[in-house]
Amino acid sequence: LVQSTEVAGVPGAWIAPGNRPGGTIVFLHGGGYVFGPGPGHWDWLAALCDATGMAGLMLLYERAPEARYPVALEQVVAACATIEGDWVLAGDSAGGGLALAAAMRMRDAGAPLPRALVLSSPWLDLTLEHPQMLAGQDLDVMLGLDRLRDYAAEYAGAHDRRSPGIAPLFGDPSGLPPMLMTAGGAELMLWECRDWTQQCDA
Repeated sequence: LVQSTEVAGVPGAWIAPGNRPGGTIVFLHGGGYVFGPGPGHWDWLAALCDATGMAGLMLLYERAPEARYPVALEQVVAACATIEGDWVLAGDSAGGGLALAAAMRMRDAGAPLPRALVLSSPWLDLTLEHPQMLAGQDLDVMLGLDRLRDYAAEYAGAHDRRSPGIAPLFGDPSGLPPMLMTAGGAELMLWECRDWTQQCDA
């Protein structure tokens, strides 16, 4: 069951809303900050709901270039402030980076945090300057650096791309909830995900 909704003025959709007493998975879709969710995003969230017995809330945040940073970040933080009970914040690719940036913003504001973060191939570094990313760019069969550079420019605009709100790799990992982060062995996001985990372990 999918049910349209609006949370703190942000459009969204509930998946398995009857599971809400068991908790909520707030999900932020990928798409380079410029595209909406595709079938795979809905399927993945539905699978998470089935596996956990929790409800899923897909937030349909505004996207670039019409809505540049920090619009999406502020929308996510505002929507998360309304979630009651047990909840988890999840996202993939750009949505994973947005989820981590939102968790940092909530932590810094002293706001309630999700029980956990679930991040699939999160985009954590919009500078796109990682030397291993540049060296292995031909291995990723889905993403290309030229496209990512365009998306990063459309989302960040004139803002510093090393700002943690845009590129959480450059933020402080302390005080965040437990985190599950996954990345493929031949994808462009692998190296920044490795750098992040090393920062967390330091």
